[in-house]
Amino acid sequence: MTEGNPANNLEVLQSKLLPYDFKQQHLDTRSASFCGAKWYNATVWLGSGMTTSCHHPLPHKIDPIAVQSNPKLLHNTPEKKEQRKQMQCGERPSGCEYCWKIEDMGSKHISDRVYKSWIYTDEELTDAFERDYRDDFDLRSLEIAFDRTCNFACSYCNPAFSSTWVKDLKQNGAYTDLVSDGRGHFIHPHNSSELFGRNETNPYVEAFFKWWETDLHKTLRQLRVTGGEPLMSDS
Repeated sequence: MTEGNPANNLEVLQSKLLPYDFKQQHLDTRSASFCGAKWYNATVWLGSGMTTSCHHPLPHKIDPIAVQSNPKLLHNTPEKKEQRKQMQCGERPSGCEYCWKIEDMGSKHISDRVYKSWIYTDEELTDAFERDYRDDFDLRSLEIAFDRTCNFACSYCNPAFSSTWVKDLKQNGAYTDLVSDGRGHFIHPHNSSELFGRNETNPYVEAFFKWWETDLHKTLRQLRVTGGEPLMSDS
């Protein structure tokens, strides 16, 4: 085993393991539903105050009042903590059903909870599993959007992620005869995706920078800034 960054040590270990072996040895030995992403990975939309642990569970709301006194609630929400408790007990959180469907296809089918946990050290996984589920954890992987400001209106996008899409809908009205899903992306401007104007104080943005300055900059190994168009954000 090499010395230095513990994440590099795990890479050496993982290079000798197949995903199924990693699942058997590092996840299922803890519980049949354990996933490191629930503790160490997050996507956070500061414009709408929403968060999730990965791209499968639906986002949920961050408390705008509580986060002002505890910035770590941007990730460590009551919902996620309850799901951590379930995972520690071997129960399956309903929001993670994508992975359960994959695993129920057979023991050799590998769900994303394996790959979402693969990037963390065994020490980190042990700490997550053994600690009180109510504890606040600092992230290792973060995808964050400060707002939806964007000068593009790409056809694969929608008003929730592009201010130009919003401008188009407000000026020209909703699209007609266009097949969409229940979210109605091309019908309304998704005002819930931008709760605060440019001159208004956003408690979620303030909380992020507080957390960044105290602890987050010390623990993050992967930071992805998205939007909108990140380079156009005032934040």
